Amino acid sequence: MTRSGTVRVLLGTLAALLALVSASVPATSADEGRPQGDPGPLLPIVFVHGQSGSAQQFETQAMRFTSNGYPQDLLYAFEYDTTQAANPLGDLDAFVDGVLSETGADQVYAIGHSRGTSVWTSYLSGENGVDGSDKVAKYVNIDGRTLAELPGGVPTVGIWGEWNTAGSGFNRRGDTDAQIGPDPDDNFHFGDKSHTEVATSAEAFGVMYEFLTGRPPRTTDVVPEPPGKVTVAGRAVLFPENTGYAGSTVQVWRVDPGTGHRIGSRPRATFTIDESGGFGPVRVNGRWHYEFAVVRPDEGTHHFYAEPFLRSAHSHRLNTSLPGGPLDAIPPDSDASTNLVVVRMRDFGGDQGSASDRLGVDVDARGRDDPRVLPPEVPEPSLLVHPPQVARVQPSLGIDRSCYAWHAHENFTIRRDLHFLAGNRLPQRSAF
Repeated sequence: MTRSGTVRVLLGTLAALLALVSASVPATSADEGRPQGDPGPLLPIVFVHGQSGSAQQFETQAMRFTSNGYPQDLLYAFEYDTTQAANPLGDLDAFVDGVLSETGADQVYAIGHSRGTSVWTSYLSGENGVDGSDKVAKYVNIDGRTLAELPGGVPTVGIWGEWNTAGSGFNRRGDTDAQIGPDPDDNFHFGDKSHTEVATSAEAFGVMYEFLTGRPPRTTDVVPEPPGKVTVAGRAVLFPENTGYAGSTVQVWRVDPGTGHRIGSRPRATFTIDESGGFGPVRVNGRWHYEFAVVRPDEGTHHFYAEPFLRSAHSHRLNTSLPGGPLDAIPPDSDASTNLVVVRMRDFGGDQGSASDRLGVDVDARGRDDPRVLPPEVPEPSLLVHPPQVARVQPSLGIDRSCYAWHAHENFTIRRDLHFLAGNRLPQRSAF
């Protein structure tokens, strides 16, 4: 496969700007309400993520489900600590029981990605004395575990990316097609999709939607809602444990799309975070840009900038860490640096030769005479490379919802703050 794209990043005051394409967005809205042509009851969907993952890998697909009328309150994600070697089958069983009790359903639909397929197939096959096969009506296995038989006898489809597709050029199994279950026709291979990309792609959504509901979706796009109806909810969690950051505070700020400056002297919403990590829902305008700031007790703030939320997103994740934790250990900690993390749920390919994704860095793109750029006494910022140049990005870097912005220096400190840019639908170069 090839994945081409040149990404330019404009780095201004203390942060930077990134815009990448992952999904198209139509200009018209889809009809709301129950999916058409489905005579049976709609079952809750439970997604299980992979290693170092979270519900965020399901966020775009969840918006596609609701774009086709699937109720938001039937979409769930089971999250767990992937630093632990053992699959949390007992915890998953308790979670499924909670979903069935909350919704009144008799069964759920299951979706797993990467290590999440090991969690689900172990659960369905009755490993370690936990057998949940009677609680699952259908199962979608995405780019992970292979089995000769259906796990627990549950109807299953397999969705596979380049690692598991013959002829992709990146196959990891002797250039053969991976398969789950006895029927090859129940397996769908996308040799042009990388490991994370295949889970979040529109093509994968079309397969899973038709399998679960019995008919093709009306659209595989994320359909915009009226801007005033959009809500955002999620969790502020410690990475990679997926535990809530108790004692922190989440602030939601509207920001200027051209500069990243905060608009107003007070946040639009403030949430005190408990052990669950949950915040929201908060109503936002789908045409505006926002910063989600995780204020860490007695330590620097982590700033998260997202693209406009064209549709309600209830799987939004703010992956942060305790002071001195892994996110503080990796970046430089000096008066001469500020730090930036770029996140998207689609792999960033640096192994594609001339078609590789490229990350370009421009410093002070708006000019030194602009009062919004760094004052002379503040050290020059940098991102991955310095001096600015086109950077070759290693294929191990995984990123998805990406936007770009820069932020006024008075809004944060230099040394202890960390900036996360997240998005997936903007054109290759945009003003945020």
